[in-house]
Amino acid sequence: MSHQSDQEYVGSRSRTPPSPDTTSQWHHSVISGRPMVSAPVADVRPFLSRPPYAPYAPYSLYSPHSLYTSSPPYTPIGGAGRYDQTFQSEYDVSMETENDRIISGLRRDVEYERNRRLQCETRSQEQRQRERRLQERLEGFNRVFQQKEDKLRHELEEKEKEVAERTRQWKKAAGDLNRLRASAQGFYQITDEYLTGLISSLRFSIRNFSLQYFEGKSSSSTFFAMPPNYRGHVRAILPGKEAEIYAGVHSKRNHQIIQALIWRVLVADVFGRFPWVGGKTGESFKHLRTKLDPAQSGDSKRSEPEAERKFQTWSATTIGLLLDAQSPEEQSQIQQGMEDETARIVGCLLNTLEAMVKFEEQEAEDGLTSIISEAYVVGKEISRQTARITWMFDLEKEPETPQLGAETMELESGQHVKKTQEVSWVVAPGVMKRGKSTGEGFDHEEMLLKRIISSDK
Repeated sequence: MSHQSDQEYVGSRSRTPPSPDTTSQWHHSVISGRPMVSAPVADVRPFLSRPPYAPYAPYSLYSPHSLYTSSPPYTPIGGAGRYDQTFQSEYDVSMETENDRIISGLRRDVEYERNRRLQCETRSQEQRQRERRLQERLEGFNRVFQQKEDKLRHELEEKEKEVAERTRQWKKAAGDLNRLRASAQGFYQITDEYLTGLISSLRFSIRNFSLQYFEGKSSSSTFFAMPPNYRGHVRAILPGKEAEIYAGVHSKRNHQIIQALIWRVLVADVFGRFPWVGGKTGESFKHLRTKLDPAQSGDSKRSEPEAERKFQTWSATTIGLLLDAQSPEEQSQIQQGMEDETARIVGCLLNTLEAMVKFEEQEAEDGLTSIISEAYVVGKEISRQTARITWMFDLEKEPETPQLGAETMELESGQHVKKTQEVSWVVAPGVMKRGKSTGEGFDHEEMLLKRIISSDK
């Protein structure tokens, strides 16, 4: 091989690495490691130590004998040394350029990531600072709100104490005012002795009437009453079957049933209708009184003392005004109306009594008329005073077989009291009083008269 061909080969090798050629003896000598003929002194170990060719990476970065290193393990000799130096310089430049580009990119990436991390840390610090400021503001608001809440709670407690004190003073003043008003108004006042005397006298009249006209009289064969009658009241006295009613009516104690009947008629048709203020006026007042009665409008029979006091004061005052406003002509008309009402009540009673027992009708009529006239006086006196008067029948609210109670019941005269006696019926109602005629004491109830009862045993 000539020197010119060596130069051409070296030039071509410097431009493009040759591809392996098995037909070339020279290349074969280089690959096999045998010395070349034209350059026997050439050192081919650099070629043998080069790794396989790969694009963009002609030499391995981790090779211990890379050609682009500054200190090769041995010095090339002759033309092969020149070729190796040229090849090494070109690849050194290209590899340094590529490495610089890669390193620059990595540095930019590292710098970018560092900047991002710094930004994240900065934002995190800013976020923590904002959270800390918000927490401080929240704690400040909580302290302010707590202070305001404590202040308002304290003011509320003071106001409640003030309201309680004013309420107490108001109640005291209201009580004083009621007492002054009662004394100034001059309520129609009656004593308990006077009231019990009136009612006891009426009891005596009714008992004498029943004994005089009906004791020992023969009973009717049937219990059929011509209308109008008070058969419903008889059933209220004897709340049993028809046979029990018939047996009671035809017993020796039928005069007690007649007393009980008269009392129920008086309570329902005399005391509850207020005929002494006029027929239509009395009916209107009755409906209005029933509408305003706190004992009727509430869930409990016993109303509040203050409400009861106001109601009874209004009722007594209204009755007093109606009585005071009556002219002589009106009084005459009212008296005539009361006589007509008396005749109606007597007629209904006679129709009922005729079905129970035989008697002299004319004499019984006069006796009933006298009793009803006396009842008008009692009812008028009760309606004018402030205390509530309640007529106590109410056996239907007692146990199924009510026992005789010494505090609320007593037997009719002539009957012996036993330890355990069952109540058959109420002969005369008890009288319960709530409040005083002066307009006070409506938180207290007192029994003025006990119930008079009848017992079979």
